[in-house]
Amino acid sequence: MPESLRLSFRDADFTSRFEAFVHQTRAPENDVAARVSTIIKDVRTKGDAAVLALTKQYDRQDLTPATMRVPQSEIEKA
Repeated sequence: MPESLRLSFRDADFTSRFEAFVHQTRAPENDVAARVSTIIKDVRTKGDAAVLALTKQYDRQDLTPATMRVPQSEIEKA
């Protein structure tokens, strides 16, 4: 998986790094569709275990079933 990119408009090289990001080669659309299809299948068959593994892989967040649960009070605030 590609490394995350952090940009800040305050950085002296922001413009050049942003331009490079915008113009970088992207995965072909069919590759994305295949990847999404696999993710959906995994979540359907493996449930929360798949969500936790995918969250760790793509978001680099190591959650547990307890920490992935949003308290009702937070839902009501939203």
